[in-house]
Amino acid sequence: MRYIVSVGATRGKVTLVFCLISWNLKNFFDPKNVREENLTSLKIRDMGKALRDARADVVCVQEVGSVEMLERLAMAWCPGGNATARLGIADDRGIACGILTRLPVLYAADHRPDALGIDLRGPKRGAVHLRVESPLGPVDVLCFHFKSRLPTMVGSPTLTGEARSDAWRAAEAASLSAYAVTLLDAHRGGHVVLAGDANDEPGSATLAALRGATFEELIAPLPSETRATCMFQGQPMTLDHILVSRALRAQVTEVLVHNAKLRDHGPLLGAARLTVDSDHAAVSARFSATQKAH
Repeated sequence: MRYIVSVGATRGKVTLVFCLISWNLKNFFDPKNVREENLTSLKIRDMGKALRDARADVVCVQEVGSVEMLERLAMAWCPGGNATARLGIADDRGIACGILTRLPVLYAADHRPDALGIDLRGPKRGAVHLRVESPLGPVDVLCFHFKSRLPTMVGSPTLTGEARSDAWRAAEAASLSAYAVTLLDAHRGGHVVLAGDANDEPGSATLAALRGATFEELIAPLPSETRATCMFQGQPMTLDHILVSRALRAQVTEVLVHNAKLRDHGPLLGAARLTVDSDHAAVSARFSATQKAH
């Protein structure tokens, strides 16, 4: 699905553009045998081509199992080896967020607080933070993957397992949003992007907490019938999101949900099975600014 905000350059000026993509790669783990290596090689080849076709400059990815896998994707995307890869802190299952970029990196960090509240431990996995030098100036990119929608025993005993899971995601979102606000405060006039798998729909408490009073959603405003980023038992869902600081929102020229080939991968019980594609669509945002031609 394509949503174009504005297109075109002004006479006597040149348009500077960069593209950011977020993609849950689905069980992007090290292969354990020849069969898995064959599937993995095909998956990496196709994903690398998709990133090249989209002319990506920054790629936020989720469900990555190792630095080696992230670097393999980086090489498939940028065969010349000019991409930087950073993997975040993994969860108990061994999956982590990562960021790939071919823009200069100014700063790198992880965000994973020890606790989210009185009865909640820290996030399932750490968010990755890279500050990159873009054509628009420095941009702080935060890649996240909040807790799944599965019930949990962690949290208030007065809530059901599903309600505890909802509360956990909302707390993760609030924590990351607060961290992102500190970046804006530290770099007045700077730009921040939050991109990843929220495991929650537009209008949820999770997205409200992530948005706060500072950030604006890019995927949620798209028509509901075309913004699906995954399918579960035949039902389209929008779980993947990109949010931007208000100053950066004015620079958005295009928002895409790459869901033309999106398919239902079946029940969660089969989620560990390797596939040559992801069960999530990539989402992307293109930003631009103009400057006088010399």
